[in-house]
Amino acid sequence: MSGVTFIRYELKNLQLVYDLISDCCDGDFKIKARRTRYLPQPNPTDLSKENLARYTQYLERAMFYNVTKNTLAGLIGQIFSKDAQIELPPELEVLEENCDGKGNGIEQLAKQGISGLLKKGRFGLFADFPTTESEVSKEQIAELDIRPIIRLYESNDIINWRTVYVGAEVIYNLIVLREKFIYNYDEFVSINQYRYRVLKLNEDGNYQCDIYGSILQAINDADGSINSISQPIFDLEESFVPTDLTGAPFKRIPFEFCGTESNVAEPGVPVLYDIANLNIGHYRNSADYEESCYVVGQPTTWFAGLDQSWVDNVLKGQIQLGSRGGIPLPVGASAGILQPSPNTMPYEAMKHKEEQFLALGAKLVSPNSSTQTATEAEMNNTSETSILATLANNTSQAFENAIEHCQAFIGSTVDPKFKLNSDFEIAKMSVAERAQTIKEWQSGATSFTEMRNNLRKGKVELLEDEVAQTEIEQESMDSLAADLANPLVNPALAPKPLVGKVK
Repeated sequence: MSGVTFIRYELKNLQLVYDLISDCCDGDFKIKARRTRYLPQPNPTDLSKENLARYTQYLERAMFYNVTKNTLAGLIGQIFSKDAQIELPPELEVLEENCDGKGNGIEQLAKQGISGLLKKGRFGLFADFPTTESEVSKEQIAELDIRPIIRLYESNDIINWRTVYVGAEVIYNLIVLREKFIYNYDEFVSINQYRYRVLKLNEDGNYQCDIYGSILQAINDADGSINSISQPIFDLEESFVPTDLTGAPFKRIPFEFCGTESNVAEPGVPVLYDIANLNIGHYRNSADYEESCYVVGQPTTWFAGLDQSWVDNVLKGQIQLGSRGGIPLPVGASAGILQPSPNTMPYEAMKHKEEQFLALGAKLVSPNSSTQTATEAEMNNTSETSILATLANNTSQAFENAIEHCQAFIGSTVDPKFKLNSDFEIAKMSVAERAQTIKEWQSGATSFTEMRNNLRKGKVELLEDEVAQTEIEQESMDSLAADLANPLVNPALAPKPLVGKVK
């Protein structure tokens, strides 16, 4: 095979992690389809049909509580609870509605990017330029719809990269992208296939794009029908040097990496890995718990002190249970019911893992918040907030850089802006915290602006300080006017007592 398919070892080492998180997010059907990969067979050396059938039942009874997917949706929802701040040059405003050429707007693409950070630890943005034969005017751009687009690549599709020093700066001189597409073998047969896009700096230091396609051969049966498709052979199909509207080549690869800690090429461990791993442990405990419920969960009666004669002559070979019948027993005999305690070990293990979900940020399955001290709750919220804020800020920076690549194509110099929400202080201030904040302001320890900022961070106040000050002053004046007009408050308006002679 061509070396273009080479995958960096850093990426190969994370493939099982990617599979684990993706399978968890896909849900119960995908987890159970993996069978022994996530749920080991209790007796793997027994290959009998009976044991294999028992494992299938053991698998089907297990419950997969999809904490991973719910956590993913919850974290994305927190970031996009507020609209992104977007400012684009007029020539690129179309990116808000159709950023990737497939109808996804730039904010929708950002959601996919955040999902990629949570599930796979990174993603990439490629500013794809249309090829032009010569210099193109801005009028032609508008008339012919010639514009760049931004494509998003998942981490496992960015398979290779290299860097080089240019002066004191490190830049990328090679990035290999794997792309999925449908290969139409003939009029009826379509095959899911890969091709590879190589972004590189050529010998002249110019950005060049090479595309490697696959050559497939069918293996036919005797009747001519397709039995299978041969392994693909990848060969260079297309090579071109993109240029800007003036016909000048680019000196940099228009690609941006986005990671969980910093925007570099090396993939990091995904944020959801610990939760997904714990989710599988919970699933295994569930399988053991459901198995024990099935095997010994039903109440079981027992009898002692019966002989064969009593069973045959008195009980007639049957024991009828229920409130309408009685069970005659001989002297010294006894009967009872066996029923296991609900506090079994698998059940306790499941409850312990559900508490661990809370510590990892899976608030959708958290126990009552009263079990946490104020310090613990603050630490948990701060930890989750800092991670989310980093993801939001890294994504914002990556998209701004990608927009600047697009601007280089059209020759725009307007500073773009793309800023995702990074304020995730969800919990409101308690009554005691609000009272203390206002008390500090009233005593002169803090200013009005500081007091308002603290209340605003606690999601208590939403108005701007100037607007709030005006409304407070107006409300004070209205209240004073009402007091002055109230005889019960203003003694001058109280009715005077009648004064006269008593006869």
